Amino acid sequence: MTDVSSPPLSYRLVRPTPVPVAVPVLDAAQQAVVDHRDGPLLVLAGPGTGKTTTVVEAVVGPPPPRAPPPPGGGAPPRGGGPPTASTTVVVLPVPGPARTR
Repeated sequence: MTDVSSPPLSYRLVRPTPVPVAVPVLDAAQQAVVDHRDGPLLVLAGPGTGKTTTVVEAVVGPPPPRAPPPPGGGAPPRGGGPPTASTTVVVLPVPGPARTR
């Protein structure tokens, strides 16, 4: 029997050229949905009114502006030690039911 070896395979990943994406123009009601940040929101509208476009823009749109940091920083020390008087501790509730492992 003869040994038949195939040449090694090689792959080259090529990033495609970015294509500019047109940002949709939203009407006042759609923009109000995109700007809503106060909790759940029910969007009711007929077919072809732009509900999906509006929700996509709300999800992928720019993030809301952040509040300025508190005086003295607000970031924990790099050492990872316990909080001190000069450390701001931020505790936020996690939405949804609590899960245990």
